[in-house]
Amino acid sequence: MDYFIDHWNALKESWRDKYLFLFLDYDGTLTPIVEIPDQSFLSAENKVLLQEMSGLPFCRLIIVSGRAVADIKKRVGIADIVYIGNHGFEIDSPQIHFENPDKDRITRLFQGIKNDLDRELTKIHGVIIEDKGWSIGVHYRMVPENNLGLFNTIFHHICKPYLVKKEISIQTGKKVFEISPPVKWDKGSIVKWFLNGQRFTLDNKATLPVYIGDDQTDEDAFQALKDEGITICVGHSEVSQAKYFLKDIKEVSLLLEEILELKTVESWE
Repeated sequence: MDYFIDHWNALKESWRDKYLFLFLDYDGTLTPIVEIPDQSFLSAENKVLLQEMSGLPFCRLIIVSGRAVADIKKRVGIADIVYIGNHGFEIDSPQIHFENPDKDRITRLFQGIKNDLDRELTKIHGVIIEDKGWSIGVHYRMVPENNLGLFNTIFHHICKPYLVKKEISIQTGKKVFEISPPVKWDKGSIVKWFLNGQRFTLDNKATLPVYIGDDQTDEDAFQALKDEGITICVGHSEVSQAKYFLKDIKEVSLLLEEILELKTVESWE
């Protein structure tokens, strides 16, 4: 994996005349990872930056998050961009609104699972259970080391019957388990689906998807775009499938500023 900054000067000229689809994760990419998910806020500087980018004529801004769409829209608070939530199970934008038609059944199932988790796991200090409607995030960043074994035992005991019946799937993230519907639909799937639909409307303009993320769940998107886009992992990782890396969220902001300048000064015939 190469350091993106070393390649930017060579790459940016090839970006100048392309329609950019800029996919951005939220937690760990636009904001720092925090112990309590509710305390993750977009900085005023990054909000202004994203607001300015949302008006670019040849750059589409898409936030891709494991958070629910309603949550991520509230945190970002910009009207004219695309929000993809729950790893692709929800999409909302001025032109697109999508929810799986099976939502009611899945919501009832996940409410039952959450009740089980609440009953058994809240006795362990530091566990945070995040109800996202389409999925459940079980955060254990603040669980003391000496309780991690008990936490894992209880968590997997609760989930095992649902896994056996193939009613759920479980993904791992940074100190979090994500319980989701058992379908092959992830950040990679939604990115490919979105691109296929959008390119059809662009009358054969040259396009370039750019995906920036930091978590294990972003690896599906890195894999999906490896042959047709720019993939950037926030934080160096020996095992990531991204082609490039940036050191931290400060460098993400610097890159977004560079893209804003590049796409603002360009001229299209």
